[in-house]
Amino acid sequence: MESTPSIPAAGQDSAAAALPVSFAGTPGGYWKVYITGLALSLATLGLYSPWAKLRRHRYLLVHTRLLGSCFEFDASPWAILISRIIILTIIIMSAWADTFYPFIDGEAVGLGTVVIMALLPAAIMRGRAFHARHTMFKGIRFRFASCYLHLYVYYGLVFLPLIAVLTLTYLSSASGEQPDMENFGYLTLVLAVWVLAMPAFAHFEHRILANNLHFGKLGLAISVPMRTYYAVAGRRLLMALALAALVALGLSTTGMEASVIALPAVLLALVWAAVLFKIDTARIFWSSLQLSDGSRIASRITFAGLLRVFTINSLLTIISLGILWPMARARKWRYIANCIGIVPGSQLAELEGASDEQAISALGEEGVDFYGFDFDAGVI
Repeated sequence: MESTPSIPAAGQDSAAAALPVSFAGTPGGYWKVYITGLALSLATLGLYSPWAKLRRHRYLLVHTRLLGSCFEFDASPWAILISRIIILTIIIMSAWADTFYPFIDGEAVGLGTVVIMALLPAAIMRGRAFHARHTMFKGIRFRFASCYLHLYVYYGLVFLPLIAVLTLTYLSSASGEQPDMENFGYLTLVLAVWVLAMPAFAHFEHRILANNLHFGKLGLAISVPMRTYYAVAGRRLLMALALAALVALGLSTTGMEASVIALPAVLLALVWAAVLFKIDTARIFWSSLQLSDGSRIASRITFAGLLRVFTINSLLTIISLGILWPMARARKWRYIANCIGIVPGSQLAELEGASDEQAISALGEEGVDFYGFDFDAGVI
């Protein structure tokens, strides 16, 4: 069990007044909830899966505490079941459309696939809004504001290489011509621009996640500039390249040709740099969250701590062939929860010692929409 950094003691710095968050659950307890839900879902051909999902999510929230109170999740499993029936219907209709209305001859890309790709950002948005709407603390609900345009722009950029490939393939199929070197040059340029823009994508994603989330009447935000993400990406890429160079140097002593070593070493460096970048930007995200009343997250999450959790979780998942993946998720949740605190601002400070009714009166929102679907394609 990894050690948990404590919130700074009083008088140490501006985080002295931080209200600690804690997670009282265990990876083993979450694993039992997950396995039980999985078994019942398989026994009922997936019909129990919405109830299993709610039990898993509630386990994490109920065991996460702040100010002596736990977080709650009051979603209805029927809403999740209906949403999955809708998704299954869309998938079946898409498969039928792909059969009869192919966009590209001889390729498994048709009308249905295009429809699913077009609906994906909206489905993700609805899912996040659903989860936020039914998550509560002291009776006050979270809310995820609709930002469909931002999400479509984000996923359009993320899937830009795929869109470029499909577009060129469709144009070549429609004209009856084979792709030439000019097309490959175009795709190479698109891929290069896409790789260089990855830090910007991460920054955009974090802004979407934070700036559209609300707690009662308070809005959340992050204020980290994009250049910070590029600086992190540069450092982690140099670190990964140095490691790959050492590995390549070691292999070269065995007599292997440099041409054989070079490409795998570079690919390994890029993958490792992406992992390090993801870990470091997660740390930045949690340490920069703020609320509109001046409240902020006091984070003791470190790069080394997250890297340790990621490494152990990866080993657990790989060695167990995925069986212990739920424990890995709970370990990550526990580490983050136990390493953060809330420095209350002008309005959040009113929650300390307040009853649920008083808290709702202070920060609650009226007219909350409880309808909507959780567009989650997961089976279990």
